[in-house]
Amino acid sequence: MSDAIWGENAREAIARAESAVQMERWRDALEAYRQAGRIADTSGEGAAARADALRGAAIVRMRLGDWQEAIRDVAESRIIARRTGDDRRLALAENARGAIEFERGSWEEAARRYSAARSHAARVEDVPLLMEIENNEGALWAARGDSARAEEYFRRALRRFEELERHPCGARVLNNLGMVLAADGRFEEAEQAYERSLEECKRRADLVLATTVMINRARLALARDEPIRAHTLATTAQAFAERLDNGPLAADAACLLGAVARSERRWAEADWHLAMALAKSSHGRAPLAEAEVWFERGQLHEDQGNIDEAIEAFRQARRCYLGLGSEAEADRLEQQIAALAEHVDQVQALG
Repeated sequence: MSDAIWGENAREAIARAESAVQMERWRDALEAYRQAGRIADTSGEGAAARADALRGAAIVRMRLGDWQEAIRDVAESRIIARRTGDDRRLALAENARGAIEFERGSWEEAARRYSAARSHAARVEDVPLLMEIENNEGALWAARGDSARAEEYFRRALRRFEELERHPCGARVLNNLGMVLAADGRFEEAEQAYERSLEECKRRADLVLATTVMINRARLALARDEPIRAHTLATTAQAFAERLDNGPLAADAACLLGAVARSERRWAEADWHLAMALAKSSHGRAPLAEAEVWFERGQLHEDQGNIDEAIEAFRQARRCYLGLGSEAEADRLEQQIAALAEHVDQVQALG
């Protein structure tokens, strides 16, 4: 422990941890949260501080991919909140556990945790927290392929955002809404949502979310047949992701650069970017990104006429989506695989 923090109380340690989080210094943040947990009292305000420190540590561990320790920390935070009858901290713990389960691919468990979080937050009428939970539930429904329900949650969260005269969660809601609108082909509305999200990110100096928005704007540009703009946005996002040492974001950016190269028939370049994306996302590091990379590899092989390789890549993507609980995406891929297999049979019959 350095001389600068001798005599520090739990709340001061938590403030130091939160400052480190803002600067993406994850290891420093984790150590500060752990210090706060060690020095917090076991009753009254000390118990509340310990619950907050454990929950903060869990979120940091999630960013580091340390899933089991993250679950242990947030479970202990929940126990303290339940023992002290603190509904708000119970909601925060359940919401954090839901985010952990979502990120590691346990989507059914994430849904249960978000539902519990919403119940506790409603009891204490915590409107900002309800907004965050509704945004998280919307993201879950979007990932599961139910865009209509996802949009419903995002719109409801945005109404709370307007009532609160801006809130840190607003930029994330706008980004998520943009993704749903883009997937639905409502490109102009999506662009407007992304622009508003980026404005909020700049206002709050949130570089991580700004990088995510750039990636999504690049996807939108590619969907609008603007490969040069898509490449510029994706390249900038990749540079930010690498600087932030954010593996999942770097995987997303590399996957998108692969998609841009594929759209321009630069096969070797596309394959290289996708190999980099897979290296950063596989083995549980970023389950959703891994599914998207396998899908993009399937499209690359299909465009090149390598149907057997395309089918195998789509099967890998389907397995990833099934592991995440996204049955809608898995069913869509099953139909795509069946159509390709039928095409192969027809070609062989003619030959």
